[in-house]
Amino acid sequence: MKDIGLVKQVSNRLSVVVACYNVAEYLPECLDSILAQSFNNLEVILIDDCSDDGTAEIVDDYAQQHVNFKAVHNADNLGPSASRNLGITLATGDWLAFVDGDDILPVRAYELMMGSLIKSKSQVVTGFVRRFDSKRNKQSFLHKKAIIDDYRHATFADHPELLYDTTSWNKIYSLPLLRENDITFPTGQIYEDVSFTLNAFLKSTGIDILTDVVYNWRWHENGTKASFTQVKNELPKYLDRITSVNQVKALLQAHDLWHGQIKQQVVFKLLDLDIPLFMDDIADADESFVYQFQETTINFFRSWGLLKTPILKQLSVKKQSQYYALIHGEFEVLKRISANAFSGRAAQTEKKDLGIPNFHAPKSLTTRLTRVRRVGDSIVISGSLQLGKQVPRHFPHNPEVVKVYLENLVTGDRLPVTTFKRQFTMFNLHLRRMPVPSSKFTLVLDMVQANQLLSEGTYKIRIDYQATKTDKVVTTYLGQPRKGAGRLTPFEIDGQQLSVVYGYNTKLADHNWSTANRKFSCRQYKPNPTLLTKVRLILMMR
Repeated sequence: MKDIGLVKQVSNRLSVVVACYNVAEYLPECLDSILAQSFNNLEVILIDDCSDDGTAEIVDDYAQQHVNFKAVHNADNLGPSASRNLGITLATGDWLAFVDGDDILPVRAYELMMGSLIKSKSQVVTGFVRRFDSKRNKQSFLHKKAIIDDYRHATFADHPELLYDTTSWNKIYSLPLLRENDITFPTGQIYEDVSFTLNAFLKSTGIDILTDVVYNWRWHENGTKASFTQVKNELPKYLDRITSVNQVKALLQAHDLWHGQIKQQVVFKLLDLDIPLFMDDIADADESFVYQFQETTINFFRSWGLLKTPILKQLSVKKQSQYYALIHGEFEVLKRISANAFSGRAAQTEKKDLGIPNFHAPKSLTTRLTRVRRVGDSIVISGSLQLGKQVPRHFPHNPEVVKVYLENLVTGDRLPVTTFKRQFTMFNLHLRRMPVPSSKFTLVLDMVQANQLLSEGTYKIRIDYQATKTDKVVTTYLGQPRKGAGRLTPFEIDGQQLSVVYGYNTKLADHNWSTANRKFSCRQYKPNPTLLTKVRLILMMR
């Protein structure tokens, strides 16, 4: 038995399926990142899908050099779905992962994921993703919405934000889970990951969610071959996207989940992300595409009952305007909106002349932390908070209502904090990019008092805000510390340890039906006390 970091390797063999098609330029870097894994109880199945650029030779070379690498060559070009399904059939391990031949794994990716699975007894684990090319390396937009915090043995019903986690390769699956439930990739589809990952989530007895980066997803740059999912201005690809969304609906209906917040989350994602992926490209599309796009979308809206859905009002002003123009057949206006031609005050007048309604997007709380420090047994946080672009009232009085809580991520239990204070200012003078003086605040957390009341767990600082006492409550979680705001090392209070953790995403309360106002029913994974402290306070960072 050999110890590798978090994992004791007795069995727990991981099969890694690498589907390859014309990725000779990137494949060695991909395979080297697999070889460099700190968890090395692996078999690697390399499936060349009839490449013609040297990929096949690289596959054979690695299989000859490494005993745990196996080369497979498809006689015909079958597509990624068929290649991955073949990998599921050929795998001999206990667990299964997928890698695309042009992407890269961080060194500890499989160690972290396998360690989580073995300790929690879950059947699926998913982790955070970064996107990169030669000039950029940033957090994946999709996964910022899906991977909010670390959870163990969760369920999809408790975490519908996983609808945004539609990629198959940032995960490890129980191989028996896939085989016993006949979970495979639909062949002949471009967006084949969507139904596969959702099916696995729904059929699993437990899902681990990690904020650790476990996958680096490559952007294909100008001048190189774009991936299927990067080419959007073609009707067949849009029809394929609609097919994948219909598959999501069918799966949720089969599991009696097509209702409530999950249904609303699906519809919001559809209107906010899936369709705009294509609608934003209409600015330079040919006329035949625009007409077919509109006809397809209108028919789809009718079948789903979306022509007058109130969820449209939750979208940005641009997207509301796009849908208005699309539904009413204003194609030239739609193209101009998609090209961001309506910006500035003069454009607003032009929109009015064209009969485009004046839409309003829901306001969200904007927070910024400028300093985090420890003073004695207290944590003092300084920053700014305001509702959208609305400047807080400051003189002669401030009518806002601000309620602050320490909220347990798993149980939803809250401890009120009453030390939120605005900076007094008579004049709101400031430079353009500086925080508005009346938006500044300080918050003092008395950790002696809190430690007496808090149970072991992970907490966030939740803020419920009303501009006036008659306004609707808007919720956010305090975070987004700026560079240099300060980091606190773990410290003890009355013999108990407390640590401040910087996470990924403040967007726990994106929508009215989100996780912000509900209890978490997933079973909490109890960490090893030598690895994690008794109480963790998370200051979220995008």
